[in-house]
Amino acid sequence: MNTLVYGDWSPKKVWVRVKVYLHLMTSVEQVLLECDAYMVGEHGDLHFEEEHKLTSVHRGRFQELLDEVSKRLK
Repeated sequence: MNTLVYGDWSPKKVWVRVKVYLHLMTSVEQVLLECDAYMVGEHGDLHFEEEHKLTSVHRGRFQELLDEVSKRLK
């Protein structure tokens, strides 16, 4: 389904890319961990690669990964 929605007419598969951000909160000695998720068409093509940022509704499925990273940081 993702290929139909995000892949145009390309025969290449659509990739999922997650960018993770760590923000050091020095005033409270904590780390803020967040991410943005993208559907990527034409992955690896310097001229035609295209990222489509997912809304927060779709990014929720990555919360489990963020929770695991958070555990490892403690």
